Amino acid sequence: MYPFRNILFPTDFSAHARAALKYAAAFARSGGGRVLLFSVQDAKVPANLLTLPEHVFLEQENNWLLQLRAEVRDLLSDPLFAGVEVEPAIVDGEPAREIARAVRDNNIDLVTVVTHGRKGLSRALGGSTAEEIIAEALCPVLAIRPPQHDFVEQRDSKTEIHLNRVVLATNFILALSFTFSTLSGITSNKSPPCFPRAASRHCRVCAAMCRNACRS
Repeated sequence: MYPFRNILFPTDFSAHARAALKYAAAFARSGGGRVLLFSVQDAKVPANLLTLPEHVFLEQENNWLLQLRAEVRDLLSDPLFAGVEVEPAIVDGEPAREIARAVRDNNIDLVTVVTHGRKGLSRALGGSTAEEIIAEALCPVLAIRPPQHDFVEQRDSKTEIHLNRVVLATNFILALSFTFSTLSGITSNKSPPCFPRAASRHCRVCAAMCRNACRS
């Protein structure tokens, strides 16, 4: 499971959703893995979106596809992705369902998401739908709600992950030992995860990261 080789980074291309980018890139870089840049749209998107000639969009009056392509290219050019293998995937459908499908089909090890956005991702991560994504994901989920305690530091082309203390939210199920070892593996000082009362002011890894680690 760790180091994470395949990281899913769902985005609606808003500045808010972009907050999860640095974590996806950091874990991919530290583990020698890749990032799947994933976006779910309401309408059909051509598979060759990034290579189609511009006149095709203009002739069909698909200006929204031109805008989408510009947003994808802008995100791919982010300096945080330097030296990281990134694969864009743009699909249409219902966000929660498609994100869960992408996790299964791409052997995803970690999903990095922001819990509040303004477009499709906000719908995907709102209320019961957010719980659905977390419940269905066959891998850990890192849920970020800016502003958060930052544990990723970027120095030139080097990324350092300082994940020293982790809140372990659990109902004491049998799989606790597996979850415990997974979280211990990703902390910088290799110390055991903390329970909530011991680390209430430190960064929190979504409970899904604990609960779902045992399901893959």
